[in-house]
Amino acid sequence: MTTYTALGDSITLGIGDPVRPVRPGGPRWRGWAVLLADSLDQPSLHILAASGGRAADVESTQLPRALQLRPDLASVVFGINDTLRPGFDPDGFAATAAHVVGALRAAGADVLTMRLPDPGRMLGLPGPLARPLAWRARQHPSERGHRLIARRFHALLAAAGHRLGPPPDAEPHNPPPSRLAEFGWLATKGTAWVVRRSTDLVPHLLATAIREWPAGPEGPAAAGTPSAEPAALAPSDG
Repeated sequence: MTTYTALGDSITLGIGDPVRPVRPGGPRWRGWAVLLADSLDQPSLHILAASGGRAADVESTQLPRALQLRPDLASVVFGINDTLRPGFDPDGFAATAAHVVGALRAAGADVLTMRLPDPGRMLGLPGPLARPLAWRARQHPSERGHRLIARRFHALLAAAGHRLGPPPDAEPHNPPPSRLAEFGWLATKGTAWVVRRSTDLVPHLLATAIREWPAGPEGPAAAGTPSAEPAALAPSDG
């Protein structure tokens, strides 16, 4: 049996990959962690991730629960909700991430983690705004995106010698949302999110852009631009 604990936020919960609940009140989302677990050897999946989860939540709540389960495999994907706050502390965040990954590895788990796509490039924003936004905003993957993440993690595990079944299918099984559904989301939840974030995120982005302007395209934020692919498999220390 392969005990797999998935720590993080709403991306690990599968937001963006909707499924029809098999029972009233059942899960409405699937996501890359479930897709990946289906390919493991006798998987025992424990999704500890929480919507809105931040670094402190992962370290103080999810990590102790994961360690109690003595996982063979763990994934650690968080940071979106931290970077969306104007008081984001990169050094403190890095220390927390290192502690979480290190504790899981010391307990005998192989640890998967990843970086997320650069929204500034996706939206075609000019460099001075795109660079700070790369630290501050991310989007949930679609079903295709979740499948891509699961397949990349599957490849990392296969290369490391894990016993696996076939990788998840690359192509979505569900039709993409209609234009009407996309417009409905934008008119309700999307607009509400923009209004909430405009009170703190947008002013902070502008201030960051002004501070970084002299650094040019090779400034500090550019050096940290994340990729769209899973970044690493950290083997256990055992």
